This record gives sequence, C-alpha cells and structure tokens, in this order.
Amino acid sequence: MGSAHISLLLATIVLLTINALVHGDSEHYALRRRLVEHNNVERDLYVHDTTSSLRIAVFGSSNSWGAKLDSRFDAYPYLLSPNVFNYADYAAGPNYPAVCTYSMVGETETFDVIIFEYWLKDFQGLIALSQRLRERFPHAMLLFVKVWSPLTARRQPHQGSSDEMDIFEWKLSKGLARNATYEGVKTMLRQDDGYWYFPNYTIPDQVFAQAEFSNYGFDFAWPKEATMIDTLVDYIGYFEQSHHLHLSKIGHAALAHNLRGIINTHFELHPISIEDGDIKSPWSKRDDCNLWFTTGSCPFQHSTNWVMTEIESLESRYALNVIDEGWIKIANDSGENRKVYISYLATKPQLYPNAEVTLGEADPVILVAITDFERHAVAHHTKTVEVGMVPPGETTLTLKPTQSTLKSFHLLGITLVDPAADMVPLEYEFGTYFVP
Repeated sequence: MGSAHISLLLATIVLLTINALVHGDSEHYALRRRLVEHNNVERDLYVHDTTSSLRIAVFGSSNSWGAKLDSRFDAYPYLLSPNVFNYADYAAGPNYPAVCTYSMVGETETFDVIIFEYWLKDFQGLIALSQRLRERFPHAMLLFVKVWSPLTARRQPHQGSSDEMDIFEWKLSKGLARNATYEGVKTMLRQDDGYWYFPNYTIPDQVFAQAEFSNYGFDFAWPKEATMIDTLVDYIGYFEQSHHLHLSKIGHAALAHNLRGIINTHFELHPISIEDGDIKSPWSKRDDCNLWFTTGSCPFQHSTNWVMTEIESLESRYALNVIDEGWIKIANDSGENRKVYISYLATKPQLYPNAEVTLGEADPVILVAITDFERHAVAHHTKTVEVGMVPPGETTLTLKPTQSTLKSFHLLGITLVDPAADMVPLEYEFGTYFVP
C-alpha cells in the first residue's frame, strides 16, 4: 500500500470521527462498522500494537476456552494481552455468566476491552450479560465475535434436496479419514459438484446484532468468499482437522491478529478511553454463584468425607466427590430469601448415582443423574437443578446418594438466585465432556 493511500485513508477516518462526534450516536455507530470492515481488508495499516498493555476480559465458549488445542493457552485470548481474564467455558453459552456476572468479575477488576464470543447460543443471555458489563464498565470497548465454522455448512446433492449432510459426514462419504489432511479435503471440495450453503440462523443473528447495537459495540466475523466452496477451501485450515468445528492453532493466531487490529484502531482514535477505563459504575445487582467446578475451591463448610478432586482426564475441572451421605452449610449473606440451584454431573447411560437433597427442614428433592441426550459416546453433562429456598443466614443442606453406580456423585457448585430475577441457571449450561 502506498504512503499517499495510507495518508488519504487516515484523513478519511479522522473526518469520519469528527462527523460522528458532531452528528451523534447513529453516525458514530456507522463509523465503528466502517472501521471493522476496513480492518478485515487492510491488515497492515496499523503496526503499533497497544493490546499488550490493555486489560482484556473474554466471555465465550469452547473456542475462547481453547478446546482441542494441545495447550489451551495457545487460544486467541492469551495471544492478545498478558493482562487477559478468560471467563470462557467449554461448550457453554452466556446463561451462567449473565446470571453470575458479579460473582465472576467481583469488585476490584477493571477492563479496557470486553470480548464476547457467542453466537448460536447467544439467545441464552448475551443481551443481559453485555448490558450488565456495559453498566459496570461504561468506557470499556465491547467487541462481539461471531466464529462460524465449516461444520455449520450443509451439502445437498442439488439445491432444494432434502438429503443433506455436514462436512464431517461428507468427508466420510467420500472415503476420507476423519483426520484427513487439509490439502486432501481441499482437493475433494474443489472436485465436488454438490450444493453447499450456510443455513440461516435468524434468532442468533438478531440477538447478536441487538446486543452489539444496544451497547455501542464492535463486531467481527471472517468474511465469506464469493462461493461456498471457496469459503470452505480458504478457511478450513483455521479449524481442527477432524470435525472442523473448533479453531486450530493457526485459526487462533489469525483471529487474534484480526481482533488486535480492531482494538488498536479504536484506541488510536480514542486514547482517552484507556484512562477512562478505570471508571466503574456500581453494580446494579449482585449475585451469589459458587462454582468450584472451575476453581477447585468450595467456600462452604462441608462434611470431611467429601473430598475435592480434579476430574479424571478433564484438566482444571473439579468436583466434590460425594462417596457417602454428608452435609454442606450454605451461607446466604444477601439478607433476603434466595432460590438454591445445585450443579452436578450426569450421563446417559447412567454412571453417577441419583441423590436425595434436603434443605433445612424442607421436604427432600431427588437429583437425577441421567440426561436426556443420546450421544455417539458417553457424554458427561453438567446439570443444574433448583432444590428449594433458603432464608438469610446459614442453612444446612444434606445430600445422600441413593444408588450404587460406577462413579460417585460429583457435586460441582451451588448458586443462590433472587426469586425475582429475570434469569435463572439453565438445566444444561456448562457444557458436555467426554471422559473415561
């Protein structure tokens, strides 16, 4: 790119910025969109990297967590800044963070940039989550990331056919191995005469756009090429070789590069935002979520025969191993009654026992440790169930396994929710795990 072209482009951006300041929010929003679109194409314009000094929070699902990487710390959040707080979880949507934003972030943290990587599950709470964080951090840059994958594409023998398959099923139908080389898949794609398309995901797209627009955010998604075959060929290396669902190491590096360009552009135009980032508004509401599944630390006193253990073959995931009847004392410091939700592991076929739960003097509730999902392998799901109400102060919860099964009951967390809250934890939220 020539220096004259760069000068002209920078002058145009400055003029657009002035115009935005004069003509209000709608023009400013349009400017943001143009900057994002510009950065997708002109990747070499901004060489000064400011992201390494920024405080960045990431809320997202499997890709942000680092699924399928040899080291999850090769995921894009850790490539953006050494000051990153990664709140993402495997195979999860935004429901739990939306319910538990205060518990996750706390009182002391400050962020210059907040990234949301949700799409197909965004209707489970992205708007509420982004609103809570925008209210708390009024000067932070909010960036909404949509990671579509080749696995979301569909292939039909001809357009309009009811017979269709995803790219993984198509690979196997063509005699390719599940981990076929990228070049082998690209060659077969170029030779394929079927009809490929991306389905319309109207509700997730609408929620994504509303969350971004209502919070003065930026958005990013990799642009698609002129044809579906070209799109799949160009991007398939950005995703792991088997199902082409999760980002590869190369894909994470590419995504981090794109996001870094958008962030750098914003703070070059609005450097005052970095100083303003220290301004926080009071939390409009607080929550009390205690999920030792991700921390390995239970804040409540409990029976000594319940032991905190790291879940076998599942790195950095923990459970209270309930091998026999015991108790846990729930502290409700809110000064008001709170609903109690218990999270635990469940499978189909059943590997964990059902359990009987009693809150104080209330009638017992049965926790069923079997799921409704049919899978190609045994899937260990996190399951969250409401078990009753606790008053202010301390309440003893007793839990007794009622079956003898291959594994002991795995208690993952306890969440206290305001009975008047708009959002409550979903039954299946934290994801699906395939472990021995």
